[in-house]
Amino acid sequence: MNHPTIRIAMLAATLTAAPAVALAVESGPAGPGAERMGLLAQAADPGGAAAEVQRRERARMDQTLAGSEAALKKARESGDKAAEADALATLGPAYLLSGRADEGLDALRASADLYDQVGDEASAQRMRKLVAVLEQRQAAPPAP
Repeated sequence: MNHPTIRIAMLAATLTAAPAVALAVESGPAGPGAERMGLLAQAADPGGAAAEVQRRERARMDQTLAGSEAALKKARESGDKAAEADALATLGPAYLLSGRADEGLDALRASADLYDQVGDEASAQRMRKLVAVLEQRQAAPPAP
């Protein structure tokens, strides 16, 4: 059973999150880069607006993770491989942005495999390219 509304929402989330993924892999939200950015934002804004923005972003990421994990569970329960691939394609970047790089890459790889199974070669290739770029960035030494 195909769920086009769920697939479209997950695809939209993937496309909007993907450009930020490379940044998350380079420094990681829990890494020193994010901490420095947070400290700089607080110093520049003693009124607390930066902290509020960070809190909202964390809440939004938590919602994205919860929604994507629920969509993945539902897709698996229904046996809908295409929806499962879409859910994993959304969950991968969400994991990456939340500092869970290994889980994110695993989700993207699994998504590519499922896209292959359902005959969506373009999506499988897109996921594999994203994984390759992310792995290359992880292996690169940090910028000075």
